[in-house]
Amino acid sequence: MADQSSNQTPERLAITAALTARWDDAININQEILVNNPHDTSALNRLGIAYLKTKQPGNAKKMFLKVLDLDPFNSIAKTNLKKASPKFSKDYDNTTLLSNHTFSFIEEPGKSKVIPLNNLGEPNVVATLYTGLEVELKIAARKVKVASNDKYIGCLPDDISVHLIRLVKAGYKYQTLIKSADTNSIQVYIKEVKNSKRLKGTPSFTFNHDLNEMDSSGGGPTQPPLEIYDPIVESEI
Repeated sequence: MADQSSNQTPERLAITAALTARWDDAININQEILVNNPHDTSALNRLGIAYLKTKQPGNAKKMFLKVLDLDPFNSIAKTNLKKASPKFSKDYDNTTLLSNHTFSFIEEPGKSKVIPLNNLGEPNVVATLYTGLEVELKIAARKVKVASNDKYIGCLPDDISVHLIRLVKAGYKYQTLIKSADTNSIQVYIKEVKNSKRLKGTPSFTFNHDLNEMDSSGGGPTQPPLEIYDPIVESEI
């Protein structure tokens, strides 16, 4: 049950439960939300994902179908409805934490890199991310945005964006995976999968990028502000 003494909204409690993989709590909180608003598609999607995580594909399917009945173009429901099929759900991830999967994110100099995102997207979208999820890079003006099913997740740092835009336009191609995701930090792993003879093997990532990600005090990578969401930015995707 949701903690009634908390000053957090039920929606925030539901998102936090998902991001910390407390799936039973996520089910209870989203069910409470739906009692008052049965047409809340965000709560229905969150509940469906929680059912998937607790090996209840039948219930998950019902939630995603309800979403699509209300919003036929809802990309989160469309994607997860496929995961509710018996074949897929049998092996659906049920790890304790979203960021605790067994994936190898080895950084190969010049070829691949783990990068923290700036200007994070909506918490509801962040709550659907998990380690190993393949996401998309989208060029918008001088920025490279990261999206999942056309839902905005965040932006690459400006210096990396400018460099990668040049390479992508020259023919470079990349695979991008979620490395970790929570309410105040998302990291992606970007790997070069094709380069361009035209640029004669120009590296995708350089030592300067490592320096630019360090803060002025010499500590770790700078972190994006908590839950920044710009709907105008998202609409540009």
